[in-house]
Amino acid sequence: MFAIAIPAYHSQRFVTPAVLLFLGVRYRHKLFSKNSLRFTLIGLAIGLVISLPTLFVATTPGFLARAAGLNIFSHQKLPAGFIEDYQGPFGGLVNGSWFLSSWEFTSLYTSYFSPRSMFVLGDSGPRSSFPELATFYLWQFPFYLYGLYLLLKRKELGELRFLTLILLLITPIPAAITRDPYITIRALPLVIPQLVVVSLGMLGFWEKIRYRVFQVGIISIFVVLVIYSLGKLYSSAIVLNEHFRGYNWDYGWEEVVKVVKGELDPSLPKVVDNSRFEPYSQFLFFLKYDPEKYQKENQEVLLSEYYTNMNRNKTKKIGNIVTRPISWEKDPLVEQYLIGDGLSISRQQIDEHKLVLVKEILYPDRNVAFRIVKTQP
Repeated sequence: MFAIAIPAYHSQRFVTPAVLLFLGVRYRHKLFSKNSLRFTLIGLAIGLVISLPTLFVATTPGFLARAAGLNIFSHQKLPAGFIEDYQGPFGGLVNGSWFLSSWEFTSLYTSYFSPRSMFVLGDSGPRSSFPELATFYLWQFPFYLYGLYLLLKRKELGELRFLTLILLLITPIPAAITRDPYITIRALPLVIPQLVVVSLGMLGFWEKIRYRVFQVGIISIFVVLVIYSLGKLYSSAIVLNEHFRGYNWDYGWEEVVKVVKGELDPSLPKVVDNSRFEPYSQFLFFLKYDPEKYQKENQEVLLSEYYTNMNRNKTKKIGNIVTRPISWEKDPLVEQYLIGDGLSISRQQIDEHKLVLVKEILYPDRNVAFRIVKTQP
């Protein structure tokens, strides 16, 4: 019934402790009673031990660099809304980094409750959404509104009401702290309270249908909506997604590897352009390359320094295949194969350097995905 969102365990790591904190405060009398205190302490100790690896990684330079790049409260970049040419007396407020970051957080946070984002636009990430499909179907919008009304009105819902409201308020926080716009991958736990709200709306609507003939009609309409929704999901996820988003899903590398294995001279070196991609992982996978051999050929940092040494080597070697940016000054002077997308190996470059076009791999929409050429020094 809902568009698929890719799991985001980083968000869940934040949401789970926050929810547990609220539950701990709410049920503190039971948790710390004489009969339960022993089990509470054991549970806290086990939870701390399980969390130690995550806490350790959170102190490493790799994690901190990643967090600083995504965090809207990081002061490494100018915050959104900064006015460079402002000369007025309120510069400390208008261009204050914490003020602008807080404003941006509020904007991002509220976007996760925006009907336009939820039911019309959908996810901004091309790999965590499908073309022409929002996070929720538009026909669910009335039930969502009615479900919110029932959730706030019906106190008899008890703990379900409390948990749903807490999850609704907390789960968008980690997503709103990042610089990404509305993106379900960073707010995946939000689907739980939203499902509850929509379900409450549908059940509440059903309870108002008193006559049998109307109930049969509603069921028939619902069956049609489910069939339509499944058809829409199939069209967007299977047909349109592959046709229009092949680039985002690294379409074509399997075909490239087949050509490399079956049609190219194995004795000649191959240079694979990685100016806009990191294609070494695709080659390793489709070639079924020996991981131990690859690691010996491409040692970057000691295993003990993996989370602390930030130096990385972008050039990768896989046998006689090298992934690096193509050098049009030097590479045409060596007899070898060059592999890259339509931008890195254009028709103009093929003519200019007298290259032999071996193969063109196309996206489903017939645009060029990759070109494989042979040099003639």
